[in-house]
Amino acid sequence: MIEACLKNKVAANLFAIVIIATGLMSMQGLNMRLFPQITLQAISITVPFPGATPNEVEKSILKPIEERLEGMEGVRRITGLAASNVASVIVDLEEGESIPDMLDDIQTEINRITVFPKNAERPQVVHVQMDELAARIVLYGDRDAQTLKALAERVRTELAGRSGVSRVTISGAPEYLIDITVSNDTLQSLGISLVDIANRLSEQSLDLSGGNIEGDRQKLLIRSTGERRSEDEFRSIVLGTSASGRPILLGDIADVSDGLADSPIRAVFNGQPATFITISRVGDEKLLDLTASVRDYFDNHIKAALPEGVKAVMWRDESVMLSGRIDLLTKNAVVGLILVSLLLMAFLDIRIAAWVAFGVGVSFVGAFTAMSLFDITINQLTLFGFILAIGIVVDDAIVVGENIHSVRKSENVSAMEAARLGVLRVSTPVLFSVFTTIVAFVPLLLLPGTFGQFLGPIAAVVIFVLAISLFESFFILPRHLAHLRDGPPRWFSPRRFADPFRDKFAAGLRRLTEGPVRRGITFSVHNPMVTIMVAFGLFFGAMSLISSGYVKFIFFPNVEGDYVTVELELTESSSQDQTIIYAERIAAAATETAKLFSSKTKPVEGVFWTLGVSLALDDGQAKTDGGATSNRAFIMARLEEAGSRSFSAKEFEDAWRDKVGEIPGTQKLTFTSDLISPGAAIQLQISTAHDRDTRAAMAEVRAELEALPGVYDVRDDRFRTTDEVRISIKPLARSYGLTQIDLARQVRAAFFGAEAVRVQRDREEIQVRVRLPHHERNSLDAMRQLRIKVGDGFVPISQLADITIEPSPAAITRIGGRRVFKLTADVDVNLITPGTVTDRMLNDTLPRLRAQFEGLEISLTGDQEEQAKTAPAIAKNFMVAMMVIYTLLALSFMSYSQPLIVMIAIPFGFMGALIGHALMGQDMTLLSMFGVIGLSGVIINNSLIVINFVNDRLSRGEEGTSAVINASIERFRAILLTTLTTFLGVTPIILETSVQAQFLVPTAVSLGFGIIIGTSILIFTLPAITVLHMRIFMRTRARAQGETA
Repeated sequence: MIEACLKNKVAANLFAIVIIATGLMSMQGLNMRLFPQITLQAISITVPFPGATPNEVEKSILKPIEERLEGMEGVRRITGLAASNVASVIVDLEEGESIPDMLDDIQTEINRITVFPKNAERPQVVHVQMDELAARIVLYGDRDAQTLKALAERVRTELAGRSGVSRVTISGAPEYLIDITVSNDTLQSLGISLVDIANRLSEQSLDLSGGNIEGDRQKLLIRSTGERRSEDEFRSIVLGTSASGRPILLGDIADVSDGLADSPIRAVFNGQPATFITISRVGDEKLLDLTASVRDYFDNHIKAALPEGVKAVMWRDESVMLSGRIDLLTKNAVVGLILVSLLLMAFLDIRIAAWVAFGVGVSFVGAFTAMSLFDITINQLTLFGFILAIGIVVDDAIVVGENIHSVRKSENVSAMEAARLGVLRVSTPVLFSVFTTIVAFVPLLLLPGTFGQFLGPIAAVVIFVLAISLFESFFILPRHLAHLRDGPPRWFSPRRFADPFRDKFAAGLRRLTEGPVRRGITFSVHNPMVTIMVAFGLFFGAMSLISSGYVKFIFFPNVEGDYVTVELELTESSSQDQTIIYAERIAAAATETAKLFSSKTKPVEGVFWTLGVSLALDDGQAKTDGGATSNRAFIMARLEEAGSRSFSAKEFEDAWRDKVGEIPGTQKLTFTSDLISPGAAIQLQISTAHDRDTRAAMAEVRAELEALPGVYDVRDDRFRTTDEVRISIKPLARSYGLTQIDLARQVRAAFFGAEAVRVQRDREEIQVRVRLPHHERNSLDAMRQLRIKVGDGFVPISQLADITIEPSPAAITRIGGRRVFKLTADVDVNLITPGTVTDRMLNDTLPRLRAQFEGLEISLTGDQEEQAKTAPAIAKNFMVAMMVIYTLLALSFMSYSQPLIVMIAIPFGFMGALIGHALMGQDMTLLSMFGVIGLSGVIINNSLIVINFVNDRLSRGEEGTSAVINASIERFRAILLTTLTTFLGVTPIILETSVQAQFLVPTAVSLGFGIIIGTSILIFTLPAITVLHMRIFMRTRARAQGETA
């Protein structure tokens, strides 16, 4: 086929045009995101149970769900949270399970549960999906929450009506509630209970279909209408008649308020009440187009929707960060491509260099077609994949182009014949070298979990580019090179300037090759054992960088953003007012901290805090949600854009933490500046066979943690309790005909409220609740003074029930059918790594404590759970890749032992990566290992070509030592060129100082330094190992021949 393409006049250009055209068209349709799309293998089940305690939710909701789903095929783990008023369950699925099928199966199983309490609402079963934030607008001003929410609804309506905007939500304000309060005295005077009133309201506020009348000529629908929707409409409902026969209206006996619920939800921006509107990207919407529409509305229309005194700020616009990071990576890609092109012109004829660079462009553009086919977006990671590919992708084209040029100069053949011979002679080693590189990257596509989806697109892009580059090198490049003319350059040709420079560079390179390099290779060939011992001495010396702790392993690097977030959680007994006081203190500390940093504009562009509602973005993990609580607050400071500020977000985070200091009564106080935050460094879950032992086991584990150097801020949730008022019916009550459920319903109605109906207004479903006024339900004394309706009269609750106060869990977490407690801690990585801590907990502490606590289990969560799942998969996939690479090399060499010579390059590449991390002051991360695995496929290519040339010389009868020396010298120029192109391709990222790209630097360091240092050692070590292999092979063959004789 190569020969057919060479003979066909249009094939090469046609192929190039088709690849470029389809690539450009595909690129237009690709979506742009900050990070790759992540699909969570998890199903969420939420069951609202208004007024219920965590113990009640656990017993009535969680346990039936666990019993129904336990052992279900495809279910990996069931995590449940019982909180006040709600049950939240996350069902983690096995990798590869069909989400739609599992969603249907789980919904079916939940529908079969018949023991849910009557007051529990319908279970909501949904696939857990990560919301992709596009923009967030904050409305703030000296207005009450209801006014701000009404304005936010107007803005939401106008935004949702714009083309391309689908999902707009409002947060930071409680839900609407029609609150009907009736005093105890009024109830007794009328002889009715709150439950009676709720029932009468539900009977008089409804729309109900009554069927239809179908005659000969027409069909009429029947509908009874009477649903009440407003405060005034409810006031006019008739509850009964007085003794005089006068109608008793609800408005005559009750206060009816159509406002916001008393939920612990609040938002404050720069010290003023606020609410916020979140715009999310869904489906095929393009982020840049979506945010452009939102920005247009914000700039030109939002002021018309706001009254005087209310302002709006675009709190988040993800397109700014996306554009900035894409521009940064694009700039690095262009710089890398220019460096590689300049290097090519120094080594090659400028015409060959130009066609090789053209091939890189064709490969890159063609990769967009493959990305479109596999639904891969343009994001930070895929652009980084293109940067990694810059230096790798030119290798095959360099080998093909240089060999065609060499044949043309050394052999008296036509240009077309030179192209044919040049490409065919190296087609096999080039094919196998590209395949080995692809094989090295393929396992990175198969990593499980969130990190696999996060990093897989990098490998996918590299593979796409390599595959298209191989096609271009075999079927497009040779035809273009066949048209190059011999002879001196014409007067207008750039060769007039490039050739003299290249000749001088080539002369210097020849002196280097024939001088120090030849002497070094000759020495290594004649002293192979000394060379090998020195090389492996360097290798083991480099390994000491890890064992000594000089280079540490951190699973996932920090990804810095422009926002610093604080999460505050006080004890459950803390009041809402106390939480607000501390939240305001933390917000004020952010403003004070900003004064410590110099900036061209403002170091801090705003401080936004919320009560009960998280401001954090999805972190790629499915989590249970217990709803808003009054003891939690979230404070966020927006910093000056990363590209223009002179300080890092981490520096501001540390300064803010110091300014805040200690806050008494906190269960949790965390600061984070990471765009993707995995949470605390140590996250453990502890359970035992008996709940009573779990707290004691937790105390032992916590003591072990606190004793480790470098471990700090250790927290657990075993004392997350609140006082619970328990009401137990007395035997006397039964003589009145009162049952436990009657008593419970009346108490619930008094304090939580009896739900009468729900009405749909605009986009929100509004509850209508009947309860006592606030002053009659805000204390324990009010509880004791409550009177219960029994028959036609009222009896004090103290005569009907025992009232006690006992501690109760504020929330209950269950995993795998057991109650679990969570323990978190942070570590100083200069003293100890998270992996070291958890290894000690699981391998030392757990076995010892199991003898003391029956059924003790300690499991990892969060970042370390992903690490425990990903690390073995990386190791297994890497070993599989090595086996495949060995197989390919064995087929290429037709030898069992020569592939091992080639693969000896891999540990030296890892050595170079380690040294690079030490020189650059970088810790090893998951992304570093990503670079090392990719490096494994790249670094062996040089060895592969050398061994091929050695075999070729031996086949022509050349003496072994001479063949090794000459082949190594002959390939030195190509090895140097491909090594330098790989290094220069990632050099801009290695030297990048912007905080936006720092998390990508470890991968570039692994690849760049690994190829430079590893190849520098291999240039001299490979000949030594090859000669040693030849001697061993010859002795073995001679011994075999002697035994035969």
